[in-house]
Amino acid sequence: MKKLIIVFIVGLAVGVLVMVLLQPSPRGGLPAASKESNSFQSVISRLNRGGGLYFYLSTREAAASLEERIISLKEMFCAQPELTPNLKAELEAWFAFISRLLSHSGITGISGLGVSRISLANGLGHTRFFLHHYKQKDDGLIWNIFQRRPHRLEMLNLLPADTVFAAFTDFRLSHSWQWLKQHVGAAGPEPLQRVMVILDAMIKMQGVDLDQLLPSLNEELGIIITMDADKRIPVPGSGQIAVNIPEPAGAILLTVKDRQLFELLYQLLPTSPLSGSENKPDSFFIKIPGLPMNIQPVAALVADKLIVVSHQALLDRIRDAVAGRNRLKDSDHFKKLSLDMPVTGNAFHFLSPRLFNALMEAYTGTLKVQGDEGQARIAALEFFNPYHRDLTFFSILRRTGEGLLITCNHNVDDADIALMPAMVLAALLSLKSYP
Repeated sequence: MKKLIIVFIVGLAVGVLVMVLLQPSPRGGLPAASKESNSFQSVISRLNRGGGLYFYLSTREAAASLEERIISLKEMFCAQPELTPNLKAELEAWFAFISRLLSHSGITGISGLGVSRISLANGLGHTRFFLHHYKQKDDGLIWNIFQRRPHRLEMLNLLPADTVFAAFTDFRLSHSWQWLKQHVGAAGPEPLQRVMVILDAMIKMQGVDLDQLLPSLNEELGIIITMDADKRIPVPGSGQIAVNIPEPAGAILLTVKDRQLFELLYQLLPTSPLSGSENKPDSFFIKIPGLPMNIQPVAALVADKLIVVSHQALLDRIRDAVAGRNRLKDSDHFKKLSLDMPVTGNAFHFLSPRLFNALMEAYTGTLKVQGDEGQARIAALEFFNPYHRDLTFFSILRRTGEGLLITCNHNVDDADIALMPAMVLAALLSLKSYP
């Protein structure tokens, strides 16, 4: 009898085990697989994993919602009973033109975006932001403002050691101008077409032919702001007790193929040549009345760059940097900030912690001479509270075959970086919620 009971129990256990093994696996807590394809894999392949922030958003539906919103706005405005037939036709023409620009801008081709952030060994954060389009879907303006391939960032060699902000980018001015003329000429409302004709005529009256001038530019432009620690100037409005900050200076730079734009500026602007360059000037003063005494703009050709600076001293420092002396890229701070960054790109931005420190110093000093020192410090801290006191970053944008990748080293916290995708998501949800 015992043997029968044991055999029965063993047989029952084996039967239950077999039934369990043959039973289909319950899906329970497993995530469901998506039934639609999107840009997820393409986007996350460009991001860093394992950090404090990892975010993906498909924007395909949002792009369609944007087009639908424009149509809804057109129907709402054009349905007003007080509109005359002529005004209604003009409104429809403007909305049709906006829709055309939108469809050819590349915005509706954005299929997804992603953001990631990891921490580096040197105490900085490393963030990647990727804006995706599908392969061969890059004929919109926002993609083609940039050169097709990333290139060496030669503009870094122009930055003096005292640079506190710099922004350089590919900018195909000739392409953008032709793009605008094409769409205004093909579908622009009549008032806009008249404005373009008048504007073109006025420019030509000044002896400027944009169709000839813009191709002479080599599709790169930039801005430099410096602060000279050896020269300090009073802050305007700081009262009888002057608040001094390092002297700021600025420059605008264009890469050019020839002297055409330089010669044009020399002819059109009130100028005077710098000493020693009277015969064939490669630099000249620009005479602008009403400027502060310490500002005397200068235009100059340095290699293939047309540079307009606020101070001649800055031009000298840029020339020193070109010659390999006193460059930002050789400083300890920049070497740390540029660690693990790409060496090629289509644009870059740099911010030194010296800029915000100087701004806070100026703001605090101005408040201090106007009242209580303690209250001035509190007010200054409250004013700059949204920003990191020593805010610094270096970012590089690269055009790829599937979109734009921005890589950035910085000292911004995860929470502040996370606000960016949150704001994008809120904006896209507002588009979808529009009736």
